[in-house]
Amino acid sequence: MWLAYDERGGVLEIEVSDTHEKCPVPKAPTSDDEEGRGLMLVEAVADRWGIRERRRPGKTVWARITEAR
Repeated sequence: MWLAYDERGGVLEIEVSDTHEKCPVPKAPTSDDEEGRGLMLVEAVADRWGIRERRRPGKTVWARITEAR
């Protein structure tokens, strides 16, 4: 996990990496689901987000959130 905040631009950058090669897919989980809410939360708060491969096995999900001024 990596976090950075650009105070001048008011932008929070977040990256979360894991070793799973399968890319997550946003979905609307049911109340019985025990997983699948992460990207739903990212989509709700981020201005932009995406997924990129890592050099090692896995992927990184990143998000940029701009502070409301």
